[in-house]
Amino acid sequence: MQGIIQLQFLTREGRRWLAGGSVGAGWQTNEQDGAPYFPLRPDGRNYSSTSSSSVIGLINLTGGYLISPNWMLGCFACYNVTADYNEGFFNIWVRYFFEPRNGLIRDDLAAQGLGFFY
Repeated sequence: MQGIIQLQFLTREGRRWLAGGSVGAGWQTNEQDGAPYFPLRPDGRNYSSTSSSSVIGLINLTGGYLISPNWMLGCFACYNVTADYNEGFFNIWVRYFFEPRNGLIRDDLAAQGLGFFY
């Protein structure tokens, strides 16, 4: 079971640059029963049961800059902490628009798979 409180932000759309992201913190509880290694053919070996609880958190940041009316430079960074793992990720991308643009909108960032702006 996991509960999290999350805050999101997005700068004003229609400018040459756009930034958005989310920050969250919460609590996670994880309980798993023991189980045989081979459930269809038990041989006496079992995975141990586990129980853990901890604070969890996340930070997701993304941004884009309109280099020219047809080209955008974007980046994404995230870091997540849970009871069982920590995960970080960073990428940079370039996007070409077939029609010239005067500014960026949230869909330009969400198209990178970042649907947390909706």
